[in-house]
Amino acid sequence: MASKRRAAGELDALILALLERGDRPLTGLMLTGMLREQGEAVALSLVFRALCKLVERGVVHKLLTSRGYVLTRSMNEIYLSCTVCGAVGRVVSEEPFRRIETAAERSGFRVTRPIVEMVGRCPRCRSD
Repeated sequence: MASKRRAAGELDALILALLERGDRPLTGLMLTGMLREQGEAVALSLVFRALCKLVERGVVHKLLTSRGYVLTRSMNEIYLSCTVCGAVGRVVSEEPFRRIETAAERSGFRVTRPIVEMVGRCPRCRSD
C-alpha cells in the first residue's frame, strides 16, 4: 500500500486521536485498520514506527498483557487489565512506584520507564 507523504507529527496526531477515543487498548493492527477506514493510506510499519516514538516520549504506554497501546495520563499509573472482557482500568498511586524503584536501585538496576500492570477481573465481570 502506498503511503502519502505527511507533515512531521501528522501520523502521531492521528494515532493519538484514535487512542483518546478508544475505551480499550488498541493494537498497531487495529490502529492501522481504523486509519484506513478514515481514508488514510498508511502502512502498518509506519504505524508501528510512530507508536515506538510515542512510547519513547512517554505519551503512550504499551500494555504487555493485551499487546495494545493506551494514552499515558500519569507516569504513576497502575493498569488493571480484565482477563474476561479486556477492559483496562487505571489507578494513580506514587507509592508503589517509589518502592519498586528503591528495590530496583538496591539491586543495581536503574528504572527508565516503569510500567505496572495488574491482571484480574473487573467489577462487572466479577459479578457475572
